[in-house]
Amino acid sequence: MEKDITVIDALVGVEFIVPHLDGTPLLVKHNPEKDGPIKPGDIKEIRHWGMPLPHHQKGSLFIKFNVIFPDKLNGKQIKVRAARI
Repeated sequence: MEKDITVIDALVGVEFIVPHLDGTPLLVKHNPEKDGPIKPGDIKEIRHWGMPLPHHQKGSLFIKFNVIFPDKLNGKQIKVRAARI
């Protein structure tokens, strides 16, 4: 699957629910302190939550992240950025 996230989510972490094919909600979390920030096109593998396989097993679910960048920043965002430099 593909998931659109903001630049902020990519840098500070994100969590969201994915409805599995059988209806079970799956909470997906990404912790940048542990795994680093998400870069555009990164793929996260979640084992045993993909398509059904023989013998009552499930394959892996792959999530491709699309990091959405803003078209422009407002004055407040620019001031916050300048204060950090």
